[in-house]
Amino acid sequence: MSGIAGIVRRLPTGVSVDLLGKMAATIRHRGPDGYGFYVGQRVGFAHVRLGVVDIAGGAQPLTNKDGQIVVTYNGEIYNHPELRRELEQKGHVFRTRSDTEVLVHGYEEWGVNLLDRLNGQFAFAIYDRNTDTVFIARDRFGVRPLFYAQRKGALYFGSEISPAEKSKLHWTAAVSMKPSHFGLLAHLELCSPESHRWSPALTEF
Repeated sequence: MSGIAGIVRRLPTGVSVDLLGKMAATIRHRGPDGYGFYVGQRVGFAHVRLGVVDIAGGAQPLTNKDGQIVVTYNGEIYNHPELRRELEQKGHVFRTRSDTEVLVHGYEEWGVNLLDRLNGQFAFAIYDRNTDTVFIARDRFGVRPLFYAQRKGALYFGSEISPAEKSKLHWTAAVSMKPSHFGLLAHLELCSPESHRWSPALTEF
């Protein structure tokens, strides 16, 4: 069991490392083996890790070779060996043995359609710096929890509802009435400076 948390801002005002640290601290019980952060002007990810696959090389958040794709992930991709082989045949070069890196290269190859290829239990967030979008998703049955909330031009998400933010935000569980994957795509470049809401730049599918 690991845990993820993050903040996605409408405007490039920076993400507070202190706030990310507090969010990570509230889920530290989910990942005693390590923690990591990614911090940018609009996006911040936190990850607490319980090492299972590639303990030495699977630290997160994880990026692709040029740092344009950033992922934080909790779960297990059962078919990651098959996906890895397919991606290697397409020319992708892996640096680790972790299933996390399959998400990185899979997103590079298939974009959000990666979600349909995954067999497993998972919740993840991918920041694509090339398109300035953030893609958060969870498995079809919601085995790995994912919650999200919006407030004053920011999207918050996490494996659990952060106690520090619980009273300030209206959290939504990423669930579906039928067994299907859940995906949410935040288009940062489409966010209106006049709007404090993500809609219609927030796409659910």
